[in-house]
Amino acid sequence: MKIAVIAPHVENPWQNTGDYFISLGTARLLAGHPLSWLSLHAAPTDEDLRTLAAADLIVVGGSNIVGSQGTVRMQFSAEVLEDLRVPILPLAIGAQAHLGHRPKVNRKGHDLLSLWGRASPAISVRDRLTYDFLGDALGPEKVTLTGCSALWIGPVGRAKPKREDVVVCPGPFYIHPLPWKNRRYWQVLRMCCELFEPTSVLGVQPETSHFSRVLNRPVLNFGGDPFSALNHITTARALMSARIHPVLAAAQSGVPSVLLAMDERTRSMAELLGVPTVLWSDHRSLEEWRGEILRALESYDQGIVDARLDSLRDEMRTLISRCGLGSAPSKLEEAIQNAPPWKRFPETPPSLATAYAVMVSKFFPWLYPSLERAYRILRNLRPS
Repeated sequence: MKIAVIAPHVENPWQNTGDYFISLGTARLLAGHPLSWLSLHAAPTDEDLRTLAAADLIVVGGSNIVGSQGTVRMQFSAEVLEDLRVPILPLAIGAQAHLGHRPKVNRKGHDLLSLWGRASPAISVRDRLTYDFLGDALGPEKVTLTGCSALWIGPVGRAKPKREDVVVCPGPFYIHPLPWKNRRYWQVLRMCCELFEPTSVLGVQPETSHFSRVLNRPVLNFGGDPFSALNHITTARALMSARIHPVLAAAQSGVPSVLLAMDERTRSMAELLGVPTVLWSDHRSLEEWRGEILRALESYDQGIVDARLDSLRDEMRTLISRCGLGSAPSKLEEAIQNAPPWKRFPETPPSLATAYAVMVSKFFPWLYPSLERAYRILRNLRPS
């Protein structure tokens, strides 16, 4: 069966390692079938449309498709996909919302979700937040809770000896549009680095120089090497992360972890696995933060995490089998061959765009989200 996969993969200006983990898990799930990869966020070209029309199945995968701004973050419209008349499998899609809020979607996005509901035996979702949202919009019979595709990377480091250090993974440095809120966030992360000595701090370009400055310690850059990042996370003694995909990798490899949840997306994904979560709050003292994080780490139970991983994988196997795609995932090495190529981010010398991003993040952090959105728009306007 020829499959066209529309996914975020690595078409990202900052080389999103989490997106690569999603694509790697997707490639493992769809092993044995020829895959054509198309970017979720790039405007479709005529060649893209020909690829979709020639496919036996279109798989829509990746995270944050339903955004908190009331839209479906995808460049392929419902009209375009419906005209192709090719079956569609939405695989491990997810919603996004700020803490304490529910997702929302505009009319255009609702038309796209309705099409997926009609064109697929079920919509596979990655977390309870998305399950409840789409269940209300389309009916619970249309939705299957399978977990994220990145849960199929596998137990990379479970059999490896664990190091003594605790890995800390900060979130993006544009966490909050107000700079004084950012300051509190970095105070908490600096406290975590002091608490878990010795520790490794993971970042990706262009974040590494900013992380190193505000945390006052070296930062390991894995933006161009996802497999080194994966190995480092899965052989640690423990993980404290504000990013969700390091938590998913750690859970599969028996590494105790705590998520510092900045939004409902990460909170819901971690809670689905039974990973302890500390919700962001502006009102805790640093001593209260310290106590919350230590209590959360002590409450981690690998038995609960393993049981939930098994349950989610059973649901995914059932869905994949129902779609006629088989049920035996490939080995990790085979998945790597089927995944889209990883484009290494240049570290030295940095590009002008990278230098500009670091400057903006340092002096005008509230402008960074607009910078990233502008970059995406301009990139999609480039001639093919």
